[in-house]
Amino acid sequence: MALFINLFAQTDTVVISGRLIDASIEKPVANAHIVINLKYIQISDSSGKFTFKIPAGKQFYVYISHLQYNSLRFNMYCCPKDTVIALTPRIIELKPFQVTSPDIPVKITSSVDFHFFDYIPLENRLVIMTGDARNKPSKLMVTDFEGNILVQKSISPEFQGLFTDYENRVFIYNKRKYFRVLYNSFGLFLLPVDQRSPSKEQLQNIVSADQFRIIFTNQQYRLPYFKLFYYRPQDSALKDFYKVIDPVLDWQYYYEYYKLTNAEKAYASRIAYHYKGYDKHDIAAIMTGFADDWMYEPLYAPVFKTYTDIVLFDHYTHQVCIFSQDTVLIKKTPIAYHHELKNWNRQIIHDPVFDQFYTSATKNGYVTIYGINIHNGRHYPVLTLKHRYPENIKIYAGKVYYIYRPVESLQKKSLYFQNIPPVNLSNEEIGDKN
Repeated sequence: MALFINLFAQTDTVVISGRLIDASIEKPVANAHIVINLKYIQISDSSGKFTFKIPAGKQFYVYISHLQYNSLRFNMYCCPKDTVIALTPRIIELKPFQVTSPDIPVKITSSVDFHFFDYIPLENRLVIMTGDARNKPSKLMVTDFEGNILVQKSISPEFQGLFTDYENRVFIYNKRKYFRVLYNSFGLFLLPVDQRSPSKEQLQNIVSADQFRIIFTNQQYRLPYFKLFYYRPQDSALKDFYKVIDPVLDWQYYYEYYKLTNAEKAYASRIAYHYKGYDKHDIAAIMTGFADDWMYEPLYAPVFKTYTDIVLFDHYTHQVCIFSQDTVLIKKTPIAYHHELKNWNRQIIHDPVFDQFYTSATKNGYVTIYGINIHNGRHYPVLTLKHRYPENIKIYAGKVYYIYRPVESLQKKSLYFQNIPPVNLSNEEIGDKN
């Protein structure tokens, strides 16, 4: 397999183009995935050609994958014309195996010494937080996808979970603060975050950020609304370009003020006067403990960054909104899965590798995964998980990962995955992207 790359520098962007061919037969290789800096992706056409136009930088991380060839990874600083890189065909030596149903769950790793609390799948690694016999977090480890432990570190039992940010960096957090998780061949390290850094909630509200723009929300657990903002560092321009609001929750939130006594109303007004961005209704909802009620259901309208766009699932206007990276509204598509699916799990799952979206519903403990076509709003079943009551479901590279322990069992929680089978849909079901 050969790669020919030409790099043309422009003011703020570079154009990276090339052609993929098979090294042995010198024919074009189509349908190969080319990913640059884990953000930009293209698929080679029938001639093996691809073209990127991306922000300029000093270094580019290039990843090329194809089912019939070994994957290629390299850093590109500057690339001479007509660079040739050969890839060897992917040859897999099969071991003796027993034929089973293709949807049988595969256990990645398990141990009698620990059970799984949380995990994050990355490009070729799993970051896992495990617990001990006291059912408290005890270790943080990095494994490959076969479950082989590469590095590990003992941690405090006060840690609560893992999360990633807009750059896919991994963090571990407790009630008070969070730490950056770094690892290499020498070990695993927890880097304290600077006090001037944003809070965990603020960091998770950042959708996308680069040298040209920052897109973020002001979403808070206690509020029945939030806005999407666009910030341009060059001239400090800030604007909001979309607002999500739950009208029923907003009415209930607004009414909390009128539950107060006259003295409490006066106090709420005085407090609101000293806090910019809050009014007496916000203070009243805090005073009455509105969001602490056991029936309170917080706003759920997740925002994702795909390879090319910003995608918002607004479940209160019943539509998917697709924006360009410059916040231009490209398309609004009606959705109905949140009404039509019984026992909908209020969960949108993004596969960052294949840029596909999924949701789920539970019946008698069994979870069914549904694909979502954001271009026509339709949903379709793709897989029902074999284990009942799975936890912490995530999808990565066409696999559904989850944590499971048999009900009423002393067995430790283990990590499993099931492959998403190919779904054959007609053109009408798939829909037009335009």
